[in-house]
Amino acid sequence: ETTFCCTAANVKSPSAYKCTKITLILLPHIKKPSSRRRRPGDCKDVTNEKIIHEHVGINLCYHTSSILYLHCVTDRGNPKPRITWRKDGSNLPKAVKLLNNGTSLLFQNTKIDLQAEVDGLPTVGGNYTCMAANPSGTVTASSVIIPIGEISQDIMNKHFIPLQEDLYK
Repeated sequence: ETTFCCTAANVKSPSAYKCTKITLILLPHIKKPSSRRRRPGDCKDVTNEKIIHEHVGINLCYHTSSILYLHCVTDRGNPKPRITWRKDGSNLPKAVKLLNNGTSLLFQNTKIDLQAEVDGLPTVGGNYTCMAANPSGTVTASSVIIPIGEISQDIMNKHFIPLQEDLYK
């Protein structure tokens, strides 16, 4: 918000002075990762890191034993933008927590759920989109999150066909 004042004067009348406040409404802007540019579809491999902080806008492969924070930071926008998240166009899965008034996502103790994958149910992996909106419009940034982890033997037995030599033991 800025105040502009104007003074008008001439020789035949007293000078006039008027001020008014002007509020600029600015489109939000989402801060992008500072990592080097990658080709579309590339995945930044952070599977060896225990705690990961990344800005939305980069695809990530992370190990399910890690703690991943995905941040949506707006560095512009007036009035201050409202942040919302979607996963594959739908609500967030229960395993993903919102933090910092909705500006960050927390992926912790996540599991690879093969049964959900088979059944077509929501899983942690997918396309996460941050939306920053104010009266001037909405901007988005997305990251594909790919969880990588170990699968327990009981899940393996349930979902995978044993090797031929295992059948004759």
